[in-house]
Amino acid sequence: KKHDKNNIRYFKNTHRLKHKNGNWIWVLGKSQIIFNKNGKKVRMIGTHTDISEEKELLLKYSHQAQMIRQINDAVISTDLDGNIESWNLGAQHIFEYHANEIIGKHISILYRQEDREALKKHISILMDTGAHAVDFYFVKKSKDTIPISLSLSLLKDENGINMGIIGYIRDITQRVEDEEELLNQKALLTYQAHHDALTGIPNRILFNDRLEDGINRAQRNKSQLALLFIDLDNFKDINDSLGHVAGDEVLQEVATRFQNVVRKEDTVARLGGDEFTIILENLGHKDNASLVAKKVLQVLSNAITIKNNNLHVSCSIGISIYPQECDNADALLWYADVAMYRAKNKGRNNFQFYS
Repeated sequence: KKHDKNNIRYFKNTHRLKHKNGNWIWVLGKSQIIFNKNGKKVRMIGTHTDISEEKELLLKYSHQAQMIRQINDAVISTDLDGNIESWNLGAQHIFEYHANEIIGKHISILYRQEDREALKKHISILMDTGAHAVDFYFVKKSKDTIPISLSLSLLKDENGINMGIIGYIRDITQRVEDEEELLNQKALLTYQAHHDALTGIPNRILFNDRLEDGINRAQRNKSQLALLFIDLDNFKDINDSLGHVAGDEVLQEVATRFQNVVRKEDTVARLGGDEFTIILENLGHKDNASLVAKKVLQVLSNAITIKNNNLHVSCSIGISIYPQECDNADALLWYADVAMYRAKNKGRNNFQFYS
């Protein structure tokens, strides 16, 4: 009836027919209406062509196109010059541009200014290898940067000729944040493992590492190193009279004062209790160790105020010198400890060299 009304002579349509084997197939029908000399329709001739394969391919491509448009990750295609040709909803979600704002513009709009040269490098690698993947930072419409995982591949025609570039882009913000959190946690654990929890200065573990490294450097540079072993005098009396909280505050203040009398490259460490050490590298002369020891005694001469109590704290110091006394860390520490007890026996509040 439709054909009669519109007086159509030629027409075609696509429909499904049932095959002899019971399967339904897609058929392209082409027909022609034959008229007699009086203009009356007398018959219709035509052909049916099985287009099931073509139809399946079209449906497949249609499904793939819908998937690409709808997935959360960005899928962007450009020509070989880098001009954007397609832009899916994932790209809109990640980079904030709508398709009509971005299609036709150069892909470099997503690159930071300082990374424009890297774009050339990426394309060069892609052309040589056919595929390239890299973690990178892109710029959103708001000018905020976003970490992304970028996978590039070449788009080819039926003859294998390069005709464009496809970029598959994933937002890896969460992954980067998780990695940073793990690094921060690792750094914190490393710091806690190597620093005294009370005073924040190096603990025995880090002290041993620093002493070994210092001796190795002194050996290479043919230089001297001094080790000061410091023990506070009568510290037990403070804990017994004012309590351990007050004693901890004294230790914190003492550690701060010791750090203020040495160079940045020197190491102040707490071995435990009221025992401290100072490593002095690049010691020009033995007398330089004496100068630092005198500063340590002097810096403790000023009272420490805890709970409205002015506490007068002194210390005994033992000093050993590398390489005069020994050539290893254990012996150097032992000799400094022996010299410290000699200072105790000489009345405290003084320093002695190991001999």
